[in-house]
Amino acid sequence: MLYYLIFLISLFVDPGANAHDHYVSITTVNMNKHSQKIELTVQLTAHDIEYYFEKEKNIHLHLGTEKENPNSDQVLAKYIQNHLTFSSNKKPIQLKYLGKEIKLDETLWLYFEGDLPKSILSINIKNDILIQVFENQQNILHLEGIYKESYTFNGLFKEHTFYKE
Repeated sequence: MLYYLIFLISLFVDPGANAHDHYVSITTVNMNKHSQKIELTVQLTAHDIEYYFEKEKNIHLHLGTEKENPNSDQVLAKYIQNHLTFSSNKKPIQLKYLGKEIKLDETLWLYFEGDLPKSILSINIKNDILIQVFENQQNILHLEGIYKESYTFNGLFKEHTFYKE
């Protein structure tokens, strides 16, 4: 009877569904006025971004494995550069991809940097990382250095402007 019940339940479970309900990225942005650089660390769950690329682009990344896609750095960099954008004084800040790390807990760390303008009156940030695939996605952003603020982006709030006090 128990096996029959398990069988019935398994008919209604989607084996391709992700196993968690919370989808979060954490981005730390250091606005270093001494080096005139903006330094970014983007932290994601590796299987979430892999799911996006498999479902939407039919690209299998296999991050952190022997079968890792040789183009994974380019694919990830382009995705983040298109979905996490910065502008200051109405001029875009170009981000350069520095590299990635994959931790044992499946956390993917991506590193970027860009040049800061000499005078910053405001900074506008658009962050819609994985929002198009996970409706519960939340993208937490911490600003350090010139600004010391945090903001959470989601499906309703994909863009925010921070003003210098």
